[in-house]
Amino acid sequence: MKTAWDQRENSFDALRLILATLVVYSHSFPLTQGIQSREPLWRATRGQLSLGTMAVDFFFIISGFLITASMLRSSSVWEFLKKRIQRIYPGFFAANLMGTFLFAQIGHARVIPQISKRFLNCVFETIRLHEFTYSAAFLANPLSGINGSIWTIPYEFWCYLLVAGLSVTLILQKRVMVAV
Repeated sequence: MKTAWDQRENSFDALRLILATLVVYSHSFPLTQGIQSREPLWRATRGQLSLGTMAVDFFFIISGFLITASMLRSSSVWEFLKKRIQRIYPGFFAANLMGTFLFAQIGHARVIPQISKRFLNCVFETIRLHEFTYSAAFLANPLSGINGSIWTIPYEFWCYLLVAGLSVTLILQKRVMVAV
C-alpha cells in the first residue's frame, strides 16, 4: 500500500512556493530601495529578522529533508547527482539567459552588440552556478544587477554534494548519525 508520501499528496510544493515568494518579496526592498528597513518583518522585529531570512531558513530545512529522501530513494549517488543537476541547471541557465538577453536590455545595458561573447560568458557563469551580472544594467536602482535572489543556488548545490558525501560514507544509513 502506498503512503501519502509515496504518492506525493502533500503540501511541500505549495509551502516551498510560498517561501520562495517571501524571499523574492523581502529582497525587493533592498534591491529597489537600497535599504532593508522598510520590509515588514524587519520593521516588526526592529531589525532582527526579515521575511527573506526566515523563508530561506525554512526553505533550507524543508529542502534538506526532501533532498535526503531523494538520496535515500536513489539507486546510486550518481543517479542522485544526475537528478540534482537536471533540476538545478536548466532553470539557472534560463534565468541567466533571460537576464543576459532580455532584462539587461530592459535595464539599458548594451548587451546585443557583443551577443556571442555575452552568451559564452553566460554559459561559463551558469556552469559555475554564478549569476552573470552587468554593471551597466539598472543603474538607477540602488543595487545594480539583474537577479539578486539567486545567490543561494551555489550553496544549495554544495548541500547536494554534502548529502551525496554523507551517503557514500554510509552516515545516512545510521539514524543516530543523521540526527546528530
